[in-house]
Amino acid sequence: QRMLGLVIWLGVPSAVGLTLCASDVLSILGPGFVEGAPALRVLSLALLLCFSNAALFHILIAAGETAVIPRFTAMRVGTAVALGLLTVPPLGLVGAALSFTAAEFTLFAVLVRRTRIHAGIEVGRPIASALAASLPMAALLLWWPLSLPASIAFGTLLFAVTAAAMLRRGAEANGLA
Repeated sequence: QRMLGLVIWLGVPSAVGLTLCASDVLSILGPGFVEGAPALRVLSLALLLCFSNAALFHILIAAGETAVIPRFTAMRVGTAVALGLLTVPPLGLVGAALSFTAAEFTLFAVLVRRTRIHAGIEVGRPIASALAASLPMAALLLWWPLSLPASIAFGTLLFAVTAAAMLRRGAEANGLA
């Protein structure tokens, strides 16, 4: 739970920040890349899911359930391909991002269910707590236009202060133990 909670507590603000700053992040690469911001916004959720899935896979490995990993990986790839065939032609890059993110979410749901056989994995509380800790950062990014470096610095600082205040209740109350 602690490992998954930490991944979620780091992944949620990263996903929120990337969603809100996607255009600025892509502008670093040049003007032609900014059009990819809608797809990057969708992929920001996949970022959280990919890291969470890796943590959940490690629980299965520790439990000796390595035989399911190729099957679950094949399911994720199959889901991405099937959804990609449906979403890429009409939606382009956003469709590809949606199919990948949906495949990661499907894997996440399957992994949470499977790991609960071995450990009392809870995902709701750490996600809710990390989202709550991210709200002041999100408000800053939405309503106070800053440069990308300033957005990153102030957003990170605001999240850290909010998270520290919330974590004073204890790690278990926030899904970290």
